[in-house]
Amino acid sequence: MRTASFLLWGIAFAVILPPGCSRVLRRTRAAPPDEAAVAPGAPKSLLPLGHDDGVPAAATIRGKVLAADKMLGVVVINVGELHGVRPRYAFVVYRGERFIGKIVVDETYSDMSACRYGQTMQAHIEVGDDVTTKLLGEP
Repeated sequence: MRTASFLLWGIAFAVILPPGCSRVLRRTRAAPPDEAAVAPGAPKSLLPLGHDDGVPAAATIRGKVLAADKMLGVVVINVGELHGVRPRYAFVVYRGERFIGKIVVDETYSDMSACRYGQTMQAHIEVGDDVTTKLLGEP
């Protein structure tokens, strides 16, 4: 579990760090593999997507997506323990007025959280998408 967590955060930081920040964690401009190049029946991701939709948060917490990897189903958001985020909290992701899906917090740090795709996904998450624990009109 600890090794998987370390690997997850290593990938997340490699995505958001600027080039030249580290020789090891340098961002590369690799294109995603072509769908036709993937062998039939091969898994499309390393983590199981849609495991659950988490638990609702007590307070409304809003933030933004800092990094997203659709192949792994991993999302990093800019809110963390200082904002009241806890593991298994569910966040709704939206872009403008469009609902994208739900993400579930796996790990929290002081100012950011690592999340995974939830069961309810209608599109891929992109950097800059908005996240919230409660939509307008929800109790």
